[in-house]
Amino acid sequence: MQAELNRRLIMRKKVLPAELGRTPMDLMELRHLADYKPQSVTAREAKRAYDRAEKFLSSIESALGENK
Repeated sequence: MQAELNRRLIMRKKVLPAELGRTPMDLMELRHLADYKPQSVTAREAKRAYDRAEKFLSSIESALGENK
């Protein structure tokens, strides 16, 4: 999914900004850290992750709205 997102929507069609390319993978890595490692995720890291996810989803929602 990550590769196709980057290939189709960021590189080829330029529907999403390049800065969002790593967002899904970064958020998944943070989730794995929080779920499976002894160290926890700080409130600051969680807030940053939430903000990134919100920006990512808003960008997709906007792109879909433009393509209707």
